Amino acid sequence: MKYVLIIVSIIVIIITLVLYFKLCKEIKNNEQISRDYLVKKVNSFSVLLFILFIMTLISVGSNIYRTINTVNANNDINKYEYYLNEYIKNDDVHSRLEYFPKEIDKDKVLAFGEFNRSRLFDAAYFIYLDYQYDDIASEIDKITDISIKTVTNKDSNDTIYVISDDGKGTMEYVLVNDNDNTVIYVFNQLFKSKDIDIDEKYFIEWNNMI
Repeated sequence: MKYVLIIVSIIVIIITLVLYFKLCKEIKNNEQISRDYLVKKVNSFSVLLFILFIMTLISVGSNIYRTINTVNANNDINKYEYYLNEYIKNDDVHSRLEYFPKEIDKDKVLAFGEFNRSRLFDAAYFIYLDYQYDDIASEIDKITDISIKTVTNKDSNDTIYVISDDGKGTMEYVLVNDNDNTVIYVFNQLFKSKDIDIDEKYFIEWNNMI
């Protein structure tokens, strides 16, 4: 991509210079130049300069993107409520995470993680909580009431309750394992499994669902 931008920019510069020197030569030779002709030439220069500006903007933007494309990871369970509240207050997060438990017993937490990444045109967020209940029935009832659909993971046989899916990379879902009374709450905004270093079971892969 970088080299394509460079080549296109060079071509645009060459065309602009050729047209510019041609117009200068015509004016120097005192050729009869109509007003419409000059307007067309100026318009041509404007279009070429605009293209060059866009190429420069894309090139600079891609460099900024690479510079700030760093994932921040946090897994301190003692700060679970802090991160949850930060997500709820953040307007860039496309969810209020109402299905996540607000209060937890830290001794029953099997895993927790929060990841975020700021980029040039968007921001990515991922938070999950793997939690074990003494009695899972009431929690399943609550999740069932707010879910939009249910699928099953063919490998683990876990039931996955989809809370929301905007089709653009933001999903809310809950994975339930009745055998060991565990519930995994997940919110994912624009992250892919390759982006962050956690167990792949926390990501939904639709081709592995029934």
